[in-house]
Amino acid sequence: MNDPRAEQLFSDALSLSPSHRISFITDGCAGDIVLQTELLSLLEHAEPAEALFESLAKVVLPGLPPPGLHAGRYEILECIGVGGMGAVYRAHDARLERDVALKFMPAQRAADADDRLLHEARAVAALEHPNICTIHEIAETADGRSFIAMTLYDGETLRERLARGPLDGAEALELAIQAARGLSAAHSQGIVHRDIKPGNIMVTSAGVLKLLDFGLATRSSVGAREGSIPGTISYMSPEQLRGETPGPQSDLWSLGVVMYEMLAGVRPFAGDEPADRMTAILRETPRSLRGIGRQTSTTLERVVGRLLERDTTARYGSADELLRDLTREQTAQDRAIASPLRPPRVRLLALAGVAAVLFGGTSVWWKSAWNSDGAKSIAVLPFKSAGSDSEQQYLADGVRDELTSALSRLDGLHVLGQGSVTRFEGEPRDMQAIGRALQVSSVLTGTVRASGDSVHMRAELHSTVDGRRIWISSYQLPLSDIVRLPHDVASAVATALSAPLSGTERARLAEPAAVNSKAFTSWLRGRYFWHQRTASSYARAIEHFERALEEDSLFAPAHAGLASVYMQQGMAGQLPVADASAPARAAALRAVAFADNSAEAHSVLALYLHAYDWDSEMAEREFKRALELDPDQPLTHHYYSTFLRSLRRFDEAIAHGARAVELDPLVPGYSETLAMTLLRAGRSDAAQQQIRSAIELDSTYWRAHAVRGAISENTNRPDDAIRAYQRANQLAGPAAHRTTADLARVLALTGAEDEARRLVDTLWVVAARSGAYEAAAATVLYALGDDSIAFYWLETAFQQKQPHLRFLDGDPRYEPLAHDPRFATLMQRVGVRQ
Repeated sequence: MNDPRAEQLFSDALSLSPSHRISFITDGCAGDIVLQTELLSLLEHAEPAEALFESLAKVVLPGLPPPGLHAGRYEILECIGVGGMGAVYRAHDARLERDVALKFMPAQRAADADDRLLHEARAVAALEHPNICTIHEIAETADGRSFIAMTLYDGETLRERLARGPLDGAEALELAIQAARGLSAAHSQGIVHRDIKPGNIMVTSAGVLKLLDFGLATRSSVGAREGSIPGTISYMSPEQLRGETPGPQSDLWSLGVVMYEMLAGVRPFAGDEPADRMTAILRETPRSLRGIGRQTSTTLERVVGRLLERDTTARYGSADELLRDLTREQTAQDRAIASPLRPPRVRLLALAGVAAVLFGGTSVWWKSAWNSDGAKSIAVLPFKSAGSDSEQQYLADGVRDELTSALSRLDGLHVLGQGSVTRFEGEPRDMQAIGRALQVSSVLTGTVRASGDSVHMRAELHSTVDGRRIWISSYQLPLSDIVRLPHDVASAVATALSAPLSGTERARLAEPAAVNSKAFTSWLRGRYFWHQRTASSYARAIEHFERALEEDSLFAPAHAGLASVYMQQGMAGQLPVADASAPARAAALRAVAFADNSAEAHSVLALYLHAYDWDSEMAEREFKRALELDPDQPLTHHYYSTFLRSLRRFDEAIAHGARAVELDPLVPGYSETLAMTLLRAGRSDAAQQQIRSAIELDSTYWRAHAVRGAISENTNRPDDAIRAYQRANQLAGPAAHRTTADLARVLALTGAEDEARRLVDTLWVVAARSGAYEAAAATVLYALGDDSIAFYWLETAFQQKQPHLRFLDGDPRYEPLAHDPRFATLMQRVGVRQ
């Protein structure tokens, strides 16, 4: 840039706020489109000039808050990103006790910076979706400086990932699908991103794609400012370059460029200068992917070609249309993988905020928990029992669960949650396919066998990157020392993966807590039956937990197990609430008394206090204590989310529900619960996306179909709701009465009153037989006009202190009753309202 006029324009533009730069450059270039484009490219995104921006930022961004100061409830800890578009700080949220990211705009023209932040916050706030960055709030410092608060996330931008080379076809396809889903959500709200590029796409450590930087986004009905070309030239559509109003198809073109780059490792339209790239976009046809030596499917080649059609009538008409082709191709690829135990591909729809990222095309700074090759991510697959006794599976499951727990407490490892791998039974044959499904770079398999007084184990660690075996070992030790086995294996695995261990971690693995071996093995048996979650298995679980306590009355895990079983029996209607509550309370209190440093014990007590004692203050204290002891326990986040939802603290509930999904993404129950929370928060589109994920994970999970019915009912699709509730009833078995009321309610509201009353009769029979009054029955009675009977039913449930009453407030299925003063009074008596 040797033109003195250009240098002066560039320098002057840097002193302006982002909202004034485009008009300033447009006016200053006086119709010189090449100069205008070059300056805009340098100012907005400036890939060749990024280093310049970083040095200029020190001059352009004076007055940003230094570390150690506070921005409202946030204590600023350090600057983790700075550039021409602003700065991002890591800060601590004192209220929620977590680290977050705060984005500030430059101090110059503060009002304009505030406008840009507000524009960005509003755009993102309208787009609640798993593949779109989520912000917590826009707030101000004491001196009036506006900022956006976001979740601090581990991961990297797609641009950083591509710096290591192109992606394989399966990975590129999965990311393209997630990006298309995000664009579909944006376009459905009439919002066009206008700057889709690798630098504005983040991939979290869990493999979830996030579309970032909606600072340039606009409503599809709003044209670009005359003479301006917002965006990044290499990814602009032809119509953007021609100055036309950008629409959804412009975003699809940009995604096509990104897909080409993911598959080829280079961009489709080359050129050293902006004018050269513009000419290539407007006139040239990119080389085929196969023509540059990249192996890709014919379908993907065709999809990318259609995305890069200059004629918009030949291009994909919508993100949904693109998504259909991409998902068909993914299904075809899955079926082509020759593995008899091929697991389902994971659709990660975790809903959470975005990490600290500096928008506007400058660099992104991530604090990744993994090495660049991802060597520290691991899943422990279900272990096989090699014993002749069929009941020895409890031992294999127990050792595997304890090993997973031991590994998850090591800071140097990212361990996939236990629930996500339960479907991988048998001998896995395609480690790479499993790695792609679970999005981890290593898996551990094993067999366990008890023989006499000894236990034998064989463990193998495999890389999912290339399928090779990293490590293998066999163990034999007395059954009385079984508590040592998970710790010994965990230590060896950490060494094999070169995971750094602190002195405390090494000591913990070397010297596990002293445990009565007989109590421990009885507890393993009890937990094995508890996980089966049937009436008969609960009875056997209680038997083994009590046997463990006969061996060691102070063994806290057995007390926690007893509390959990009794609570589940009460919630499922298998025991009268009064019969379940007393032993659950005693066991939960003993678990905490005997192991105050146990996150599980505090989590179980918190659940009891919430669902049975209706003590919100004490329950929240216990939840927080559990998360303090183990912040990465998905079940605690799951329970805490339902607690927060019952108090209508929906934003916090969504955050913890999303964290549970992130930590254990293949557990359908976590996605199902998050979907219901989203629905209660009024975010039905996001709820629909999330429940689709739960059903993809397990199409036989009745609760997921019940929530799908609730979503359909809430979005005025009664026929879909009836089908979903009918499917839930078919799958629920002994628990069918839990969704009978939902089905009956929709039938009543659509005029099928006779059928609805027939179903209500069955609910009366169930209530008379079990003594448990399912609260949802009141919604049917209310819909049928039987108001007084509906509230009699609820009053009976209140007198029985049914745990489900704690979850009614804010549930859209109870919305008609919520307008009745009697309902408000009931919620106050239950303790979820003041």
